Amino acid sequence: MKLEEIQLAKKHAYIKENYEKWNFLEAFSVSDDYKTEPIDFYFEFKKSSTCSLTELVKKEHRYICNDGYIKEHSIDDLSECIVVHNRKQALKIFANINRIFDDYLSKAGLEGIEYYRQYFEISVRRDGMPQVFLPYSWTSKEYLMKEESLL
Repeated sequence: MKLEEIQLAKKHAYIKENYEKWNFLEAFSVSDDYKTEPIDFYFEFKKSSTCSLTELVKKEHRYICNDGYIKEHSIDDLSECIVVHNRKQALKIFANINRIFDDYLSKAGLEGIEYYRQYFEISVRRDGMPQVFLPYSWTSKEYLMKEESLL
């Protein structure tokens, strides 16, 4: 085995053994001056870059929860997971998560990960009903005028 492969294997093993101990709550201390969108953004962690069949069947995934720790949850109940309602805010938080992740690796004497999406990703879910349906009594023109007045 090459030295690079050994380092990579060591890094992956360290992450699998320690991810539940890491707290990412600091990543969420960003401005909340963002417009709320009807979409839920969750922050999902994957133990490895490959997904096992068991995880798919169990419908269990690991998310950053309200206390900042990564925990396993069913995709049917994400009530304990941190949720953000703005794409720009989610991307800023995602960058913060990657920075904290790098810090944990650095403290262990390991180099950072080049491709963070093999461990973290932003999961998206619709929040509520889509608002593109017009009430039958409105015309398109009335709808557009109402939208402009809200801006």
